[in-house]
Amino acid sequence: MFIVDFFAAHPLFVLIAIAAVVLLIKSIRIANQYERSVVFRLGKFDRTAGPGLYFVWPFIEWLTKLDLRTITADVEQQEGITRDNVPIKVDAVIWFRIVNPEHAVMRVKAVSNAVVQVSLTTLRTVLGQHTLDEILKAQDTLANVLQQQIDSVTEPWGVKVELVQMKNVEIPPSMQRAMAQEAEALREKRARLIKAEAELDAAEQLRSAAEVIMQNPAGLELRRADDYRSRRRAKHHDHRHDAERVRGDGEGHRRRGQDRRQQGLDSQSGARVRGVRRSPHFTSEHPPSASGRNA
Repeated sequence: MFIVDFFAAHPLFVLIAIAAVVLLIKSIRIANQYERSVVFRLGKFDRTAGPGLYFVWPFIEWLTKLDLRTITADVEQQEGITRDNVPIKVDAVIWFRIVNPEHAVMRVKAVSNAVVQVSLTTLRTVLGQHTLDEILKAQDTLANVLQQQIDSVTEPWGVKVELVQMKNVEIPPSMQRAMAQEAEALREKRARLIKAEAELDAAEQLRSAAEVIMQNPAGLELRRADDYRSRRRAKHHDHRHDAERVRGDGEGHRRRGQDRRQQGLDSQSGARVRGVRRSPHFTSEHPPSASGRNA
């Protein structure tokens, strides 16, 4: 009763208490584990708040909330000239995260867009410092170079570049045809080298065999006899194969002749039957009588 009587006698205190409760409720803020809030008081940096529950006084403090998770950004396709004067088009992907929220807010505006723009210019610069073969064959090395150069620029902004990868490299169709011809020429060169090495090895083996035969002339006669027997066996096999094929062809001709003769006999028999049926004296119901035949 005393408190109620006190507030009834002093309504100003009631208004002050209500305003304090409203301000307290409005000052409560909550940040997730992966978020940080940069708080300014009357325009001056005051603190970095979060994660969890924190207070921001209305009207005198305001905040900027940042996400500390890794951000994936596409670097749009860039057309450049390599060191050996070949026009190419390259697009890339960059992964980065904010490690210092205070610097990311106070030293650069729109930090994500700033990182992407730095990546664009750095990519075009790196393309002009390397040849086409280096870009095609050593993409991991170029990605590391890009990462180091971009990170050196974005480090004062409180941003850490974790990874850079070139996604696609496009070269002109004429250069693709030239590279295909070059690859074909290299393959043909390797094939000829392998063939020449094989012939050289065969010549070395023949020379070694000749030296052995010269040391023992009887070995040459044995070699000739073995070759002669091999040729006779091969010739005998060929003759037997030819005889079997001729025998098979003769059997086939004989069977076809028998079939044709049988077909001729069948056709003659059919012709006789048809001739008899066409006779005017022949009917199926009244065969001709003996008198009729004699007449």
